[in-house]
Amino acid sequence: MLLPSNRCVDLTLLLDFKADKPIPQPSLPPAEPEPPAQAPVVKTPPKTPPKVPTNPPEEQPDEPAEPPTQTPPGKNPKKPPTKPCKNKRAENPVDDAVHSRTTRLGSGNTGEVYKTTFEGRDAVVKVVDASRPGAGPENVRKEVSNLKTVGQLLGWGEKKNDNRNPGHFFYLIMPHMGVTDKDSGLSEGQLGELAKKAKDDYLKKYKMENRDKNPSNYVYRQVDGKWQAEIIDWARAEYTGKTPQPDAGTPEEVKDPAMCTHM
Repeated sequence: MLLPSNRCVDLTLLLDFKADKPIPQPSLPPAEPEPPAQAPVVKTPPKTPPKVPTNPPEEQPDEPAEPPTQTPPGKNPKKPPTKPCKNKRAENPVDDAVHSRTTRLGSGNTGEVYKTTFEGRDAVVKVVDASRPGAGPENVRKEVSNLKTVGQLLGWGEKKNDNRNPGHFFYLIMPHMGVTDKDSGLSEGQLGELAKKAKDDYLKKYKMENRDKNPSNYVYRQVDGKWQAEIIDWARAEYTGKTPQPDAGTPEEVKDPAMCTHM
């Protein structure tokens, strides 16, 4: 009977030994190798962002293009309207006066009048558009002759029509002789008396009859403390003298009539 009991003990030992072996099995971290599978998934998203840098380079060139467009308009307003040209291409005093014209003083049926300088003195330039009615070459030559008769012509020029600078224009340079009726501060009655006296004086002294009653044809100035009127537009005036009038002569050539200052 002892032998079987000893065998039973041996069996229990064997059972205990077998029960001890499954204990190490709880360390089942073989699931840990699964994270490496996530690495390839992370690599795929960064492939999409490379498309983003393609847009910024296209927008960047637009930014430097803005300054050049903004600087020119910022500079133009700083130039005073009376600033003369620094880089003149004038070939004669008339051409120089045409380039140096600044403020517009008025306009009429045949053209416009601007302030300018002529050989260092204040003057005005009358720009005559030959394409307008009553502003053809013969009409201009007559006006030039009338201005010479009354001693008011400093010089005159012509720009003929060409492909580079289209248009046919004449330029009459005259002295700046006074202010307008509005700037004089005189009453209407005083202006009328001075204008009538000026017409009589020019007729008596120069045999020139001015038939244009437009108030803009007169300017006013003070001589020895007294106001007097001057007639400045002789386009429609008639010469009543017996001696010949001065010849108009040949106009100076004005190649590039572009103004040097912004109006």
